[in-house]
Amino acid sequence: MKRFTTFKIEDQWFGLDVLLVREINQHLEITPVQTAAEYIRGLINLRGQIVTIMDLGKRLGLGDHQTGDDSHVIVLKTNEELAHLRAGAEADALKTTSDPVGLLVGAIGNVIECDEADIEAAPANVGGVSARFLSGVIKLESDLVVLLHIAIIVNQEPGQK
Repeated sequence: MKRFTTFKIEDQWFGLDVLLVREINQHLEITPVQTAAEYIRGLINLRGQIVTIMDLGKRLGLGDHQTGDDSHVIVLKTNEELAHLRAGAEADALKTTSDPVGLLVGAIGNVIECDEADIEAAPANVGGVSARFLSGVIKLESDLVVLLHIAIIVNQEPGQK
């Protein structure tokens, strides 16, 4: 069984492997960085650790995320933190980045569980998101959860294939 943290960007549900998530926070003060890539919202100081905040909607090509009461930051584990969890074929799926990164998203949903067999291949384009950022989809009773390939999202420069 695999478990995924779910969250919304615009009206679409997305998911990422729960093992990649260090913590989820709300109402953080983000300090803008003027020279950063357009999808980098800024930096936060999280208990003495500087974390880069990425506007996930903008990174995926869905436009700026308007921060509000439903906004959350999903702080990812670093590759160093994940090194203890990796085993076998799962190793490639459990990668993020060497530096602390947080993803600015909308509402947080439930943690869902599913078998590997329930994960379908990602179509070429879901809701305007490039297939290179997608690792699969899960069909729920009333929704589609798009699974993200976090290592590519946080490491690949815009325009790279």
